[in-house]
Amino acid sequence: MQDARKTKRYPLRTPVYLTWSDGGEVLELAGVTRDVSMKGIFFLAGAALNVGTHLKVDVVLPTLSGQRRGMKLHGEGTVLRVERQGRSERGIAAKVAFEGETEETFLACGLVQ
Repeated sequence: MQDARKTKRYPLRTPVYLTWSDGGEVLELAGVTRDVSMKGIFFLAGAALNVGTHLKVDVVLPTLSGQRRGMKLHGEGTVLRVERQGRSERGIAAKVAFEGETEETFLACGLVQ
């Protein structure tokens, strides 16, 4: 089976914060990324989301030595896949359109060399 991804994934465990609307109610969820790419993320969370859910995503990138604070990637995306990861955890893949210069941000955080 051939991998259909068009961008390289980078293994990264860092906090991710999500918001979405469900019937007019704004919901929030925190998780941890497993990997990120220029066009998406795979993250672990304690709740399942429905495939097709439209999300707002904030990924907190790690700091390098000498930096005062970490950088953030912000974007909007859609849940593509949900997998069970143990008893209560879910693995969630989402396609995300990040704002700004994503590649430069990845470079600044040391993800890409």
